[in-house]
Amino acid sequence: MPVFVHLTPEQSIANIVRNGIKPSEVHVAEVGDGVFCMPVIHDFYASHQWLRELRRFNKKNMTAVYFKLRDDETVLFGDYHQKHRQGSAGQAVKAFLNRKDRMGFQVIVPRKILKNEILRTKKLSQTIGWRFYPKAKGTKRCLCPGCLRGSEMNDNKLILRKYEELLSELRQAGEKGILSILRSIWVLKIDHDRRIKDFRPLLFLKDSSNPDILIEFVAVISRFRGPEIDEILQKLMEHPNPQVQAASAEEWLRIKGRGTTNELYCR
Repeated sequence: MPVFVHLTPEQSIANIVRNGIKPSEVHVAEVGDGVFCMPVIHDFYASHQWLRELRRFNKKNMTAVYFKLRDDETVLFGDYHQKHRQGSAGQAVKAFLNRKDRMGFQVIVPRKILKNEILRTKKLSQTIGWRFYPKAKGTKRCLCPGCLRGSEMNDNKLILRKYEELLSELRQAGEKGILSILRSIWVLKIDHDRRIKDFRPLLFLKDSSNPDILIEFVAVISRFRGPEIDEILQKLMEHPNPQVQAASAEEWLRIKGRGTTNELYCR
């Protein structure tokens, strides 16, 4: 009979030993509730690879629960981000063993695991496995709000480091490069508005002779707050280039509210 491992917060162990593993909602197409697990094979890391990723969301120490299934037990298995295949527990183990890359694999048992099917529980090192996605190690994390949920200790450092990198590139870029980098800063500021507050490194662009750069500069600088931002926008509303004037006026109105339209046209 094949053995599988389910990872769960340590606080749940006593209840699981008494009552078994209850199925939970499974966000996989065409699957209702189920129990996530992995085949137990000779590759300990592969079998327990989900620990760090689960711990990232639970914020609690994870413990292993080992249980047995009949070889012909119906399960679903495959890569976590792809459609799962329905087959037997034995087929799931074989598929896992035959993979060259075992990262990202998972098995779902579409029923409760009974207490008499549980073999044992085991405390584990909390550093096993990958985080964010299977091939994340050695690559830069995506900083979009969907990937960066604000729950990690280093989230703020990562965002500010990215901002500093963009500022450094900005200071060294040519005119075409400046436009692209300003758009990247605008996206980063929109996504993480409250984390990025220092606009002073951008102010060297306010006297640019390139209208396109000034328009992009206005889009970025208007996302910050403070009397200095108001002064910059008002000054640029008097710029000789009508497109710069329009962009500055539009952002100034957005910040101040449409109720100030008359004040703008009386200037």
